[in-house]
Amino acid sequence: MSSNRTTGLPNLEDAPSKTSTATGKTGNSTMTKLAVVIFSLVILVGAGVAMKTLLFTPKAAAVATSSEVAGASPDSGATGSTPAAGPTTQQPPQTVSDPLDNPPDDGRALDARLVRVEDSLDTLAANQSSLRHDMAASSDAVNARLTGIESTIATLASRIDALQQTRDSDALAQFTAELQQFDQRLIHVEQRAGDNWKQLHGKAGARRRGASLPFRITAVDWWDGKPSVVIRSAKGEQFLSVGDALSGWRLLSADPATGRAHFSRNGLDATLEVAP
Repeated sequence: MSSNRTTGLPNLEDAPSKTSTATGKTGNSTMTKLAVVIFSLVILVGAGVAMKTLLFTPKAAAVATSSEVAGASPDSGATGSTPAAGPTTQQPPQTVSDPLDNPPDDGRALDARLVRVEDSLDTLAANQSSLRHDMAASSDAVNARLTGIESTIATLASRIDALQQTRDSDALAQFTAELQQFDQRLIHVEQRAGDNWKQLHGKAGARRRGASLPFRITAVDWWDGKPSVVIRSAKGEQFLSVGDALSGWRLLSADPATGRAHFSRNGLDATLEVAP
């Protein structure tokens, strides 16, 4: 801060511009500027008191001098020579000018500077109030936007869950349909295989190599954890498991799924199917 060369006081002519510039800074810079202004005011008040003291001192000296002159006039008349008789001329009373009646220009400049400083402080306070209001409004707007974003995220999450459930349901339905189609195709293949077998080996399903079997099978299933067959012959129905033999024919294998049984005797093989 520059000082006036005449009065030696701080020059505050640039205070309004600096104060207006400080409104765009942060709160800490504003408080620093405010402290500087208050410190300047204290200095100005002290300087004003000192100037008034200096102004009152010449006035007191002038009053004391006038009193001494008025008291010395009778003595000089008594001790001096007697003036000649005749009319006397009365001197007009002398007046002492009061320096406070005509204050110097520096006092008016100081008052003007103080007024400008006060105006700057008022402007600064108004700007601070406006800044607080703007910050509060901005905070409310940000909070509102955050609330909207959170609501949008929650909505999207619920939609994703719904889509995932729908997707899982659709995938399960598609898999079930494909499985049913596969089952139908498997049944169709089994039926065709059975028809082809009957066409190749006759209605009884017997495959003979050099000899006929003296029995036929009426059932093929699992008993005691092993594939087994029920055979009907001239002696009636008998139960055979894999490895058992009847009339020299040994049961080698049995398939409950297809209803077929494979027999062997002296190098001859025969396959029978459940008779209708």
